[in-house]
Amino acid sequence: TQTISVEAASGGAKCEIQVDGGTLATIGSTNNVPTAIQANSQEYIRVLTDGKVGIGTNAPGYLLECKADDTTTGGQLFINQAGGGDPGIRLATAATSYMIGVDNGSSDIFKIDYGTTGVGAQTGIALSTSGNIGIRRPDPGYVLDITGAGSTGDLIVRVADASPTQYFGVYNANTGANAPNSANATIQVRGM
Repeated sequence: TQTISVEAASGGAKCEIQVDGGTLATIGSTNNVPTAIQANSQEYIRVLTDGKVGIGTNAPGYLLECKADDTTTGGQLFINQAGGGDPGIRLATAATSYMIGVDNGSSDIFKIDYGTTGVGAQTGIALSTSGNIGIRRPDPGYVLDITGAGSTGDLIVRVADASPTQYFGVYNANTGANAPNSANATIQVRGM
């Protein structure tokens, strides 16, 4: 391991650049002080001692915080997929995973998916490049395009009051505990 170490007089901030056997290069502080990256004497990135990273802020309150103070309207974070993959962000807990991104293999439709297999695999909400919105429909062809779960009698759309004894409902077919008797998809208004 090769190390270059710079320490302020009187035991202040200490910075090290370290190369560990050709497998890892490390730069940063070795004591309880943050690390900053500058360009042209201006700080742009700061890593706090608890691991929080700030871009454009020296006091990040989150694992990653990006801050701008300008009039830019094009966004602060840009994720670009130049190949055939899907640009996206995964949000996960120990039990659940969601993806937000663009389905590169499906006409560049913006999607919010549930599950762990990637953008476009289990679409919850989709927004096409023409402005159509799909709910459980990965390729919306209409301004609002909703697909039910596929089971007969499923309530596809419901608008209800708080009780919910009064509602407007659209059902997938003619059977099920709450579905009215009809040969096809049914619209029902109850108590309104």
